[in-house]
Parts: sequence; structure tokens; C-alpha cells
Amino acid sequence: LSGEQMTMLLTSANENATHYGLLRLIPALCAHVQQAGRQAVQPASRLVIEYLKRNFCEYSVSAQGAAEAVGLGINRTNAIIREETGMSCKAYLTYLRVEHAKKLLADSDMRIKDIALMLGYGDITHFGKLFTAKTGYTPREYRSKTH
Repeated sequence: LSGEQMTMLLTSANENATHYGLLRLIPALCAHVQQAGRQAVQPASRLVIEYLKRNFCEYSVSAQGAAEAVGLGINRTNAIIREETGMSCKAYLTYLRVEHAKKLLADSDMRIKDIALMLGYGDITHFGKLFTAKTGYTPREYRSKTH
């Protein structure tokens, strides 16, 4: 209903007019709520994966944190991650971090140590081993190859 129609409805002294107005209002409200619900509700799987993609650089990011953020149990969250990515949460986070590291190594002159720290790795040696295991190159070799 328009603003004018709402004003008429709310100020109407005629009970029948108010009743008729409400009968017209209910389907419009239902349609609005249904449309808003379709836009606002996202599948839990999308919320979990988006959470991990937004927070993968944080040292403490975990499946538990994702579960708490989206209001799911840890078992369901782990199942979603595996269904959506084919990996465990830890493996998926490593994948995201390595992919981001590859971009930073190729497109920036950031120090390797700073990249490792930025990606949530407190130990550059650990980062180097993971990166090498996933790419077949040390971070330095990868940078040389892409520059």
C-alpha cells in the first residue's frame, strides 16, 4: 500500500474500510517478507566458506570459529567444508594461504618473512616448508620464477 493508503487505513473511522484495508495489506506484507527472506537467507555452506575466505590470514582462524560465527555445530561445519572444498578445514586454510602467498610473491616486493606473518604463520620456516610442499618451489624460487 502507498503511504497515502496507509494513512487512510490507520485514520479510518469506518470499521469496514479498516478491515478491507487490512485484508489488502496482509498479502502485500507476506510477499514483501518472502522476497526479503529470499535475499537475506544464504545457505550455511556459503556462510562457512565466506567466513574462511575472509579470515584465513588470522592465526587463530578455525572450523570452531567458523561454526560459532554462523551458528552451526562443529561437526556440521567440518562436513560443509569437506563437501564444498573436498578438504579438511586445515587443508583448505593452507590452500587459501598458499594461493594468496603466490599472488603476493609474484605481484609485490614484500619480504617473505612479512608475507608469512601476514598469512598467520609465526614461523617462517614452517611457512617455507608448507609452501614448498604445495608448490614444489621455495618461496624465493617461486618469486624468481614469476618475476
